[in-house]
Amino acid sequence: MKLNKFSVRNYRSIASQSDINLQSFNVLLGKNNEGKSNLLKALNIAMETLLKHGHRHNTILSRANSRRDLNYDWARDFPFQYRDRKIGRESIFTLEFGLNNEEIMEFRDELGLQVNGIIRIRITYDENNKANIEVKKQHGTQYKKKSSEIARFISSKIKFNYISAIRTENMAINVLRNIVIQRLTQAPYNEEYEDAVKKIEEIQEKVLNDISSQLKPSLLKFLPKLNSVNIKSEIDRYNPYYWSPDIQLMLDDGVETNIIHKGEGIKSLVTLAILKDLQIFNGVSIVAIEEPESHLHSEAIHELVEVIHEISNSSQVIITTHNPLFVQRNNIKCNIIVDSGKARIAHSIEEIRAILGVMPEDNLQNTSNVLLVEGKTDQIVLSKLLSTLSSKIRNSLNNNHFVIKYMGSASNLCHTIGELNQSMCKVLVVLDNDSAGHSEGRKAIERRLIKEQCIKYIGGPGSREAELEDIIRPNFYKDLLLSKFYLDIESSAFRGNKKWSEKLKSLASSAGTDLTDSLKNEIKVAIAESIPSNINSIDDIFIKERLHVVESIVTAVEQMLE
Repeated sequence: MKLNKFSVRNYRSIASQSDINLQSFNVLLGKNNEGKSNLLKALNIAMETLLKHGHRHNTILSRANSRRDLNYDWARDFPFQYRDRKIGRESIFTLEFGLNNEEIMEFRDELGLQVNGIIRIRITYDENNKANIEVKKQHGTQYKKKSSEIARFISSKIKFNYISAIRTENMAINVLRNIVIQRLTQAPYNEEYEDAVKKIEEIQEKVLNDISSQLKPSLLKFLPKLNSVNIKSEIDRYNPYYWSPDIQLMLDDGVETNIIHKGEGIKSLVTLAILKDLQIFNGVSIVAIEEPESHLHSEAIHELVEVIHEISNSSQVIITTHNPLFVQRNNIKCNIIVDSGKARIAHSIEEIRAILGVMPEDNLQNTSNVLLVEGKTDQIVLSKLLSTLSSKIRNSLNNNHFVIKYMGSASNLCHTIGELNQSMCKVLVVLDNDSAGHSEGRKAIERRLIKEQCIKYIGGPGSREAELEDIIRPNFYKDLLLSKFYLDIESSAFRGNKKWSEKLKSLASSAGTDLTDSLKNEIKVAIAESIPSNINSIDDIFIKERLHVVESIVTAVEQMLE
């Protein structure tokens, strides 16, 4: 079962009806105070009302739900401008569920009703804060008469978790409490369970221990020094259906500490890590999260993007965010723009950038695709070479759909990728095949700023250190070095296993020239600029045997541009 659509009207800032068609991963985007959080809060009220109504005959779950605060208050939540109406004084929430073939058969067998796979539930709250639940009337009177049974059927198939923007240790504990309660409903019910208190204790303790052990791998991502996870609870020995709300989450990362005493960022990460593993704990169906990036530093946010994508593999995810890293670039319709209390599907990255206030600098303003290189000469050479090898790349460079940007140094890689990610650009990286390039590349990968396959190392043959200039034929720039820099290239000057800059340094030293960084860069730029914009014969300028990495770069860029 999945939630296909959610509609809300007359709730806080959402006065006119807003309809949201839901995918597996849904991102609500918009400026502050435009209604993103209100949409998610409305979904929370609707789902919790439905689940509470459906679970009221389940002893364990009804006790759990009785502790939940649905948090609807007509005096606060009904739009002020409509309060003088004589009619239409209700907040209205509509949920449309889609059933698979197996669920359609179960529905028919349990309720004696035919269904086409779609069920719409209408929930209203009146000025007395009283909820009313009914199946929408197009299903017919039999459906309306059996609204309670239908709600109960849906409740048995759907799990829902809502994580607000303000996350404290209580949020993690509440998620754990619900997991424990759900798992207990699966405990075997037999004579031993009914008669033997000791057996009951053993079963309950095993549930806690299982959850603790299953949580640890996820928490290790965010707490690498974590030794153990331990969930503690006071259990009434004489009432197996009563659980104290006093669940304690103890984390041992050197000293066993209650999560209460951890920092806000850790509390947030632990809460969301627990959510990731809800697919292990009974298969959650819908997860709604307000501003998952709250309280987190940039590296943790990158980790979190992956965690939420993992959750979306088994559950429907709906988030609100101001952070462009969560934008679904490859499926634009998953992004929902909320503006002036109305929700609509996004149609382009440009309008998403506009609503988020993302304004990339300089020539990145209109681009979505960036090739990041170390130095200015890399930018010049690759621009000419890639344009020659691919008309698609040449056209994209000309219309600013694709940009080659240089960082100045490999040491700027992580910072620069972070900025480009914030601008929602697709990024490929080309680094020199030397120790500095590989070191900075590993850092960016380890920090989850970029995937390993998106970094290319360019230069000479084999595993030796090399740089871009190693793919250029020395005969091409021989006359330039002599006429402008008074460096005479001997036949053996640019042979051997050293990278190009070190060979140039040896050549300069033998000519009595001090090769400063400034002079080296001047020589590099002069060589790069001497390459014609329209290269007629690549073999006259570049060493053919060393162009295999360039060819892979062309392939990667063309795929990025699709």
